[in-house]
Amino acid sequence: MATITNHNIWKNIYLDLSSINRIQKQRKENKITSYFELIYIHAGRGTFTINKEEKHFASHQLLLIPPGSTYKLTFACDVDYYLVSFQVFLKDKKEEAQPTLTGLACIQQQVIPFHQVIAGLIEDLYRLKGEGIPYIHFLQRAKLNEIFFHLLSYKKHVTPNDTLLAIEETKRYMDTHFNEKLKIETLAQQAELSPKYYSEMFKKQYGITVSDYITKLRVNKAKHLLLLTKDSIRLIASSVGYADEFYLSRKFKQAVGISPSAYREKRNRKIASYDFATTGHLLALQILPYAAPIHPKWTLDYYEQFKDDIIFHLESYRKHTEWRKNIAKLQEAKPHLIIAKQDITAEEKAELEKVASVFYYSEKDNWKDQFFQIADYLDCIKEAKEWMEHYESHAKRATAQLVPYLNGKKGLVISLFKDNFYLNRSRTAIEVIFEELQIASSQARNQWKHNEGTQLDKIIKWQPDFILLNIRQDEETLRFWQKLRRSPEWNNIEAVKRQQVYFIQSDPWNECSASSHIRVIDNLVEMITEKVQGKERK
Repeated sequence: MATITNHNIWKNIYLDLSSINRIQKQRKENKITSYFELIYIHAGRGTFTINKEEKHFASHQLLLIPPGSTYKLTFACDVDYYLVSFQVFLKDKKEEAQPTLTGLACIQQQVIPFHQVIAGLIEDLYRLKGEGIPYIHFLQRAKLNEIFFHLLSYKKHVTPNDTLLAIEETKRYMDTHFNEKLKIETLAQQAELSPKYYSEMFKKQYGITVSDYITKLRVNKAKHLLLLTKDSIRLIASSVGYADEFYLSRKFKQAVGISPSAYREKRNRKIASYDFATTGHLLALQILPYAAPIHPKWTLDYYEQFKDDIIFHLESYRKHTEWRKNIAKLQEAKPHLIIAKQDITAEEKAELEKVASVFYYSEKDNWKDQFFQIADYLDCIKEAKEWMEHYESHAKRATAQLVPYLNGKKGLVISLFKDNFYLNRSRTAIEVIFEELQIASSQARNQWKHNEGTQLDKIIKWQPDFILLNIRQDEETLRFWQKLRRSPEWNNIEAVKRQQVYFIQSDPWNECSASSHIRVIDNLVEMITEKVQGKERK
């Protein structure tokens, strides 16, 4: 892969338009992109989260997303935006080049202020899509090149004058200066707002007061220092911006529920989780892993709840091919114990065992057996039994709730990846949906297999009454899905005709663990009951 770091190499660059679409409805977009994506927000506002960093956007702004990024758009109102996907190649060689944002001369940030010329060119490019002119791709490529020229030429630093962007700037300032003496008056002055209006707008935008946000930053840093160092509480208090250890202790206990010293003692045993399922089992046992694979797409729930308590974040994307990065992080973390499934290579096991003691459990065992194996090893059988009693009561209530809606109906759990269909991608489908909740499957029980490839004609033959569908959020899969959803074959399936297709997310449905199954059950009940009730109200 070539990396673009100087002006001369641009002479050898070839741009190829993949697609351009206009989207005009309120929605959430959460995906991994393999291409460059340029989004022009024609109307609307919301938040843009890319690689764990959240920013705000508003009408007429541009968002640039480099290849390999995980991003999420969350809209606060109805929107109208253009989405341009394109690839960058080295000319002639056709070797794909992936410039990083820091390597691009045009932009130092992913949210770009309004650029009238680029906006007009994107609208022109979209209009060309509908033209039935021979050799139209030459005009499209010319427009794309012109867009790229203006992106590269745009160097002016723009100080945000929009209120929300100005407030966001102060939030970023707090993120790096929380250990200093911060006053609302000073922050408001930075945003060029009155202290009262600044405080009101901050709370409205982020759902937390300025002072509580500063406290959150300081407490989270204190958590890390408590686990990573042997520093005294007094020294930690000074490091995070508090005058003395007593004030830190009071704020820490209000936020966490226990004192700093109790938190350090409780997490004295540093346990590393090596995969998603292990993390889910540990959390059900009320054990916060010291290190774990965590990511805003693949493990969104864990990321939002525990990112500040899990000190070392392991790779979760392509973790099977980039496992050496996780070994290096674990060497840095120095955990006392690592918990992992047995289905890793002998080479990976050997490296893992050099870091710390490792407890392996079988990925082939039922999730309940896995849960109790881990609990037994950690001497937490009492906690495991209490959790399981709660789970079984929860599952029983859910079954009763679903009976009026699914009684006599048969379904399938399908995953779509590229142009391939898979049944029961996670064992959750078989072990929880069909066995524990006793929901009928369109397949005979003796045909159930985990992660089994299938064909569209077989799905048509089974004629499920409802489908739980997971669509991988990459470009190739999404293009195939757009084609499939318009096909007569897909629309002749009973579940599709009756609008009984329910879209499920990888998190939690593709994770087979104690914690994830509570969320799967809640998600299923919410989807089925709300959709059916919604139809009845029409």
